[in-house]
Amino acid sequence: MLLQDSAKSFMRTCALEAGLISERNSQSLALALEPEAACLSTEQAGSFLVTGDKFMVLDCGGGTVDITMHRSVCKLAFYSLCTCV
Repeated sequence: MLLQDSAKSFMRTCALEAGLISERNSQSLALALEPEAACLSTEQAGSFLVTGDKFMVLDCGGGTVDITMHRSVCKLAFYSLCTCV
């Protein structure tokens, strides 16, 4: 499921009111879906992915299982092959 614009707007407003950003359209705040965040976290934890690697992210919890497949196209850049929710 993609984040709707209204949800993104609400999260930006919350971040602004919480003092996390100084202006509503700050480039310091990036909103990412869980599979994207998991990919970035994995890569930052240990640089073991090389260009062309394919990997699966499983998000199990809260009564659902989300499965996404990705391919590393370069350092900290990923291409989603498919998403199953």
